[in-house]
Amino acid sequence: MLKAIEKLLISASVVGVSAIASNPAFATTLKPSNIQFSTYQDKPQVQTYLFGDTQYKTVNGIERQLLNDITRDDINKATQALTDDSAATNVEFWYGSENPQRVGFTANLGKNTVKVETVVQEDWQDEKLAKGWLDGFLGAYGSLLPASPTADQYNLMLDTLKTKGLYSAGDPNVGAVALDDQTGKLQIDLVGHLDRAGLYIDTRQTIPNPIKTIRQNGKTIPNPTFGQPIPNPNYLKPKNDARYATGNIFLDQAIVALATKSVQQGKFFQMSEIAKVTFNGVVDYAFGFSAIDSGAFAADASVSDTTSHTAIYSWNRTYQLPPSESVPEPSAMLGLISVGGFLVGKRKMLKKA
Repeated sequence: MLKAIEKLLISASVVGVSAIASNPAFATTLKPSNIQFSTYQDKPQVQTYLFGDTQYKTVNGIERQLLNDITRDDINKATQALTDDSAATNVEFWYGSENPQRVGFTANLGKNTVKVETVVQEDWQDEKLAKGWLDGFLGAYGSLLPASPTADQYNLMLDTLKTKGLYSAGDPNVGAVALDDQTGKLQIDLVGHLDRAGLYIDTRQTIPNPIKTIRQNGKTIPNPTFGQPIPNPNYLKPKNDARYATGNIFLDQAIVALATKSVQQGKFFQMSEIAKVTFNGVVDYAFGFSAIDSGAFAADASVSDTTSHTAIYSWNRTYQLPPSESVPEPSAMLGLISVGGFLVGKRKMLKKA
């Protein structure tokens, strides 16, 4: 009996040492649990987009599945969108306007806590957001500008962002939140526009024929203003009415110039909305300038909107995680080896006796 126990413990000890030396713990992708939504005026202020009855719509020549199950302030539907297997289904925070109050949710990711919220004016005073966004924007599109901004121009843009923010960017549509519990990589998927150029530039290649009798027959002609800035667009209006402006002339003109360049080159002009992220007490801001096609389209999009919910912008950061309770500590394995060694020694003593 003693010999059997000895073999069992020695075998377990050897396997344990081998596991410590060569086999990392199995990684798990954690989704949010225990999701709690904050409220403003007694409502969570969320609008959820899910796939309902399977329907498709051809948009710009691409067949897209419609996000046609649309609800407001339904936390069960919002929870479903944040925890299902689709990054295209999403929750929009603060659906009432483009000037959000602070709303969002907190959740657990294993032993970790995460909070995802709207971005409000005071967040732009944090240089982590203002400088991070500006550097990201220039890093993505600076090479397309006629000239790099001077130090004075850069500081002016930075000061404007700190003071005024980026209007319309703070009410994000969050599609998914996930954590790799082995590497500490947190990923947040934001749903947005695959191409934002049409917000600034006339991207219509054809328009209805201005002759009434022909127009009624559905005839079109090449658009003479294709690729040109939209006359008196929203970004030139006062801040309380401007959806896509910073109030900084250089930055706003740079955005228009880049949108124009992207249309001329047949490329997408991409910028996501922004979410405030607090992970285990550390504050970050999720945004991006490169997206993949979501394959979806919002069923409530306006007639002129051809890019609503067509893109997924993935943001990620890697954090130091607390020790995992599921992985055996090396000290426990060493203790097992010690027990095995003790029994081997005991057996030898019995033989001598």
